[in-house]
Amino acid sequence: MATRRPNNCAAAPQPDYDILVRGNIRAVDFQRARLVAQVLQGITDDRVSATVDALTAFEYEETLHSMIQEHSNLKKTLYPDAIVLFRDLRAVSPRKGAVAISAARQLDAAKNMPASLWSPEDLVRWAHTEFGLELPDFTEDEYRQEGDLQFAEHLTKKKRSIVYLDLVTEDQPLGRLVIEVPAHGLHSAQLYDDIVPLSVEHFIRFFDGTAQHPVSGESLSFRGTKINRLVANGWFQGGEFETDEGPLMGDPLPDENFVAPHAHRGTVSLVNSGPHSSYSQFMVAFRPTPYFDRKFVCVGRCVDGAAALAAVEAEPARFERPLRLLAVAAAGILVDPRRAAAAEEEAAAAEAAAAAAATAASARPHTTTVTTKPPSAPARAATASSTAASGSRESLLSRASTAVAASVARRTAASGGRPDSQGSAGLV
Repeated sequence: MATRRPNNCAAAPQPDYDILVRGNIRAVDFQRARLVAQVLQGITDDRVSATVDALTAFEYEETLHSMIQEHSNLKKTLYPDAIVLFRDLRAVSPRKGAVAISAARQLDAAKNMPASLWSPEDLVRWAHTEFGLELPDFTEDEYRQEGDLQFAEHLTKKKRSIVYLDLVTEDQPLGRLVIEVPAHGLHSAQLYDDIVPLSVEHFIRFFDGTAQHPVSGESLSFRGTKINRLVANGWFQGGEFETDEGPLMGDPLPDENFVAPHAHRGTVSLVNSGPHSSYSQFMVAFRPTPYFDRKFVCVGRCVDGAAALAAVEAEPARFERPLRLLAVAAAGILVDPRRAAAAEEEAAAAEAAAAAAATAASARPHTTTVTTKPPSAPARAATASSTAASGSRESLLSRASTAVAASVARRTAASGGRPDSQGSAGLV
């Protein structure tokens, strides 16, 4: 006869608070809020459930805009770089004597609760009031460095080419536009290397200088070219190489396809003067331009540099011509997935060869030492960069957790193991 499982079995503990930190990965406020949430989760015996949604500047801007549809009281100006969605889960804790349910089901129910919208400063104040949490006094430069390292790692994980344009006006820097190519596509499970591979390859050549003048064979690069058109509420246009006869035109590029949509601010597409006539000129949209979807090939979208794009958009123009000199001071490639993959394969092969040689040497102790070919410079650089980024990524979190844990231990010892007035001894 089967035994009946008792109804009063203890359920796994449920967090008291659910915190979602969402923001621009490079912003100081986001990094500070992320650190507070993650430290609390690590030292409160899971009383705090923390989730971090790290986005690029353009992704955060779009996400914040879409959140307005759900939260009518949301003001974008109050959350320029980060926003915190806070839920007090104690309201859905099971009543005394009630049948226990799983913590996962309780948490699912809590996710449907309306969240309070907090700024990073609100989270910092609450963490101090509720738990007595005080982070180490990290400088803004340390937060920025952490954000830059995480941003670089974020781009590398995309497995897509990342290029950049440094924009200036009359020798005054406007900032850097960071562009992801191929364009972000339509299905999240799909890799986009095959959407417009020929167009992307053609476009990237003007960033690393491998494009050639159709007559002289000289190297062509976007560096030094002008932004020659500003369309209010539309886009800016650049990439034109000037000659005595007008804009330089090499072999025209066929329109590969129109699969990637012009659905975002910062969409990058190739300019043409009709079907199958693209060459070097490109445009960057100030807002979604769906009317371009069947006319221009979309090759990418901006992932960083929202301030730079806003600065270009604010430049004065007359008849769509900039009134001041706008130019590209520098252009290049930040992430080349093909080179990175080749470097990783070479480094892995070198490591395997070294391991095999070490195994063979240990099996024959009287033989001479076997040397292996060291990895190439790109492979060593890729490995070193990956190791450095990985080690630095957790540096602030590790330092903060260690400092807070030491502070808790001191308070606990001073109070004889009893919670202090803030309930922060042990933070439980």
